Amino acid sequence: MQEFLIPAKPDLQAARESWLKMLARERRMSPETVEAYERDTRQFLHFLTDYCGGSPGISDIADLR
Repeated sequence: MQEFLIPAKPDLQAARESWLKMLARERRMSPETVEAYERDTRQFLHFLTDYCGGSPGISDIADLR
């Protein structure tokens, strides 16, 4: 996985990283699939940064409607 600056609060960054690792290790998804999920979540977090007006956290995702 490539390292990119992720615009998110530490709680959301940690949850995202944990989820991506779980996909690779426990679900044994292919590296290409995990990379696609990484890219998609990174793009979503960039969108949320604009939407929220700052770095989003887990609570910001919970508040989405």
